[in-house]
Amino acid sequence: MRPSLAIVLLAAAFLAGGCADDTYQLNYDPRAPLRVAVLPFTETQAGDTFTSVPFAAVVDVLPIIGRSDDRGPATILRWRFLARARDTQMEIVDPSYVDSILLERGIYENAAFLKVDPKDLGKTLGADAVLYGEVTKWDRTYAVVESVTTVGLKIAMHESQTGTLLWEAQCEATDAAGLTGGPTGYTSAALEPVRGLSGETLYKLADEVCRKIVEPHLFGGEDVEHSTPPFIAASAHSAKGPDSMRAGSEFHVVAIGSPDCKASFSIGPFRESVPMTEFGDGTYVGTYVVQPGDRFDANEIKIELVGPDGGVTVQRLKGAKIEFAPE
Repeated sequence: MRPSLAIVLLAAAFLAGGCADDTYQLNYDPRAPLRVAVLPFTETQAGDTFTSVPFAAVVDVLPIIGRSDDRGPATILRWRFLARARDTQMEIVDPSYVDSILLERGIYENAAFLKVDPKDLGKTLGADAVLYGEVTKWDRTYAVVESVTTVGLKIAMHESQTGTLLWEAQCEATDAAGLTGGPTGYTSAALEPVRGLSGETLYKLADEVCRKIVEPHLFGGEDVEHSTPPFIAASAHSAKGPDSMRAGSEFHVVAIGSPDCKASFSIGPFRESVPMTEFGDGTYVGTYVVQPGDRFDANEIKIELVGPDGGVTVQRLKGAKIEFAPE
């Protein structure tokens, strides 16, 4: 599947407006629908390779809510990429399904799936293509009067039938605060580098890198992005059975999806629109405190995301049977 001249020109125009160090290669027409399995992203530290947090274990995120850096660059970039990829013609295989299959086969830990032929992975995951992501930069440097923050990501997508490389891109985004990147003046020069070290900057750069990588796959500019409803990649709740749901118990619901949305969850028809709070990177958590006399038998949990433009996405947790036991 060779790209048309128009697609080649589109990629060239994208590169002309981006960072000189960014690279981009398309060997297929991104306007064609393609079922893609986005594999766990990886990062290398001191010679060891680490993978992003499995979607299949999303409830494990709860203990570290509020300490987003603990989730690691690979996790943050994979979530951001998935949010951006939903705006393209690609049909994204449910990442919780992808991760559960890799865990089941014992090839998730230590990024063992990297040693598996992409043709085998594509067949196992029922995908037309498999996409790999590697963190290339996640740096914050501070030199008294200046801080420089850089995030980089490399992706490669292979066709499942032949293993052919369909799409490869490597992009970086940098933010400088201080003498070269921020306001001048004595006070500003002293304060701006400190602000540049905040985690928020890293999250914004992560989203920028993923936007740059995905941008040539968008057709129609901003209208395409705004017309696409938000997505929910994975969700879970903390209930383990009626005994854990006594009056006064806290019931948590967590969802991972598009950032910058208004989120809520409902428990059947009895507790509706319980607000959920976003923790900076498309992770939403809501809590309901069980009240005396609550007893909701086999009620489904419904999660709702409302995007900035009003688009709505609803996900129901399958098989949720929750009994809130009376006192």
